[in-house]
Amino acid sequence: MMKAFGYILILLGLIGLAGAAGDCDGHCMEYANDFDTFIFLSGLALVSIIWGLAMLYLDHKYNSK
Repeated sequence: MMKAFGYILILLGLIGLAGAAGDCDGHCMEYANDFDTFIFLSGLALVSIIWGLAMLYLDHKYNSK
């Protein structure tokens, strides 16, 4: 269960990093995120990835016997 949750956190973090800017190639810049929002969303996504990696590490550490 821990491994599955770790993979889900990593996947959601990668999706969050990919969509953090919220822009559309300059055609609708009025809807793009400002820099503070971009940093906040990127930080949350990185935390999600780090937690996911920690869960995978702990699952491997305690269940690889």
